[in-house]
Amino acid sequence: MKSEFTMLICFLAATLQVYAFGLEGRHINRFSAIPMYALSKPRSHRPSIHSEDPSSPHGSWLRKIRLRRRNGATVSKNKFTSIRHNETKETRQRKYTKVNGLVEITTVAEFERYWYGEDPQNHIEIHGNKDKSSTKRNPRDYLNLLKRLSIVGDTQIIGSKDHPHVVHPVVKVLHKRRRALQQKPTAINDGSSSGNALNKDGNKVALVVEGGGMRGCISAGMVCALHHLGLEDTVDVVYGSSAGAVVAAYFCSRQVPWFGPEVYYDQLTTAGEKFIDLKRLLRSLGFGLVDPRLFKDVLLRPENGKPLLNLEYLVGTTMQDAKPLDFKAFKVRQKVQPLKVVATALQSERAVMLSEEGGHFETLEDLCSSLHASCLLPGIAGPVMNVLKDPKKRKTESVQKPTFMLQNDFQSDYNEYEPLGDAILTSPIPYDLAIKDGATHVIAIRSSPDGHNLMAGSAVRCMWESLIFRRFFLRKNNFPGMFQRLQHEYQHQRIYATSILELNQAAAVASFTEQEQDRMPHQILTIALEPGKGEVSHLETSREAIFEGVRQGFARAFDALVEDPLLRGQGYHVAKRYFPDEILDYIPEEIGAVLSETRHKKSGGSAFEHFIYSNKIHPKTWDDAGMNEVLLHQYNKEAATQFTDNSEMTSDPGVLTPSLS
Repeated sequence: MKSEFTMLICFLAATLQVYAFGLEGRHINRFSAIPMYALSKPRSHRPSIHSEDPSSPHGSWLRKIRLRRRNGATVSKNKFTSIRHNETKETRQRKYTKVNGLVEITTVAEFERYWYGEDPQNHIEIHGNKDKSSTKRNPRDYLNLLKRLSIVGDTQIIGSKDHPHVVHPVVKVLHKRRRALQQKPTAINDGSSSGNALNKDGNKVALVVEGGGMRGCISAGMVCALHHLGLEDTVDVVYGSSAGAVVAAYFCSRQVPWFGPEVYYDQLTTAGEKFIDLKRLLRSLGFGLVDPRLFKDVLLRPENGKPLLNLEYLVGTTMQDAKPLDFKAFKVRQKVQPLKVVATALQSERAVMLSEEGGHFETLEDLCSSLHASCLLPGIAGPVMNVLKDPKKRKTESVQKPTFMLQNDFQSDYNEYEPLGDAILTSPIPYDLAIKDGATHVIAIRSSPDGHNLMAGSAVRCMWESLIFRRFFLRKNNFPGMFQRLQHEYQHQRIYATSILELNQAAAVASFTEQEQDRMPHQILTIALEPGKGEVSHLETSREAIFEGVRQGFARAFDALVEDPLLRGQGYHVAKRYFPDEILDYIPEEIGAVLSETRHKKSGGSAFEHFIYSNKIHPKTWDDAGMNEVLLHQYNKEAATQFTDNSEMTSDPGVLTPSLS
């Protein structure tokens, strides 16, 4: 009698708490709301309704029900819902290291325990569904986990001047190849070889370039360091995600060191609202009518209004007109150094790679459409880019269809096209794709610096994403699975956190012995800015800040990749010579107007080259002793081939010759 009375009291208390927490009783079976284990265990072992441990797989069972309802899970009215737990003493007593009130995670295994609970296989069985065996993962408050999470990049042992004896195995392979290629430079330059014909060391070296909006300027500086050190031809394949794919494209066409980065500090920073129009943020959130300036756009173009981030300006106006990518040179180099543009398939919810081999780069317009897809941030960069499935096969059909279609909710040929979005959703740093493709050595270029919490501000981002994603994935398109993945499970945040931790662990391999390194199936060299360096924001528009980001990226990559340990720490000094202050002296709009009327735009001449030639300027830093011979040779060669026959410019190549004395 006493036990029955106790159960009755518990039942009434639980029912009142259900209503108190805002849950409507008619939608939840009262008995299914009470976990049976809560009544069968002593009071001291029952989970607290106010559990503060974010890693606990228990917590409040009422909160679990609320989370399940918020995440879209249905609760049977007539069947019991059983919750499996793997409750152990170690689970209840586990403590995480906390810094400033945040849970600091340093390994992938620790992060998985934190994110999924001590037992990642914990799940809720929902009986009474059509599929009796169907299960769903135990719902957790992922937003609360993100708020308390601290993950810091830690890769500075690579290229550290304080550890001159530590040489990463990837650096050894790169410079060994460089010396071998100096003996046979012709085949890889004219594209007559295929695959790894010159790199017969049994390794496959991949370059992985992260984007991040305008933060991609850091990645641009880093790939210029590879060019400066003579390592560009030691790479077998290049992977680019988001803005990193744009950087990778100019790297493959060899339009560095100035022409490619000028896209950032000359073109995009001076574009104004033609590229980034912040007043359209309200429309991206679904509140366009709040701003009177957007009335016309909202009323007349309800489905195809101008986006906050105009990618057509980047891949159209810039890459095909103002700073045209040398597509002929790009195509030639695809035989020996293919580019894989990474994007997210929004329907199949996975990362995909677009390539010439797959039939996606037939023309410059197709390449730019691929880059458009990789950079397409949901909700702020316009409609979805749809790509034809198996374009090579489709090209042989009698009725040929376009490879790319830019349109939201593209349903007419749904089975033939795959909708694409930004690579950041599934593979922000695609080193894992490179390894799956057989890469043994990977250079992973990161645009975010080490030393600060990369999860900082995630709660605020998630708040904005909640509004943007709902409008984009549910209202504009029909991608409920992707919406669930991003909005409720925050999988893009989990993937990025896991990537940072894996790259941190891979960086530690540099301190291993050679025998230990040889036993590793693959090696990953990560290049990221030092702690304390200013981080460039995704929507930065200051020309000075972007230019400094290019310099900082170059400096860090130089220190990480230079073969002589005694030269580590000299990266920024070299960067100031490579990107002299005089670059900021010219007005990009004026130089661009001149170049648009000459043939130098087509030949790849940069605005900086035009400026110093036409004004006979000799940068001050070029008088420094120790100017690299590779840079000197490049200046003289380009000067002789690109500018000598222009009557309006000096034909004296000495203008570009820095002193080596």
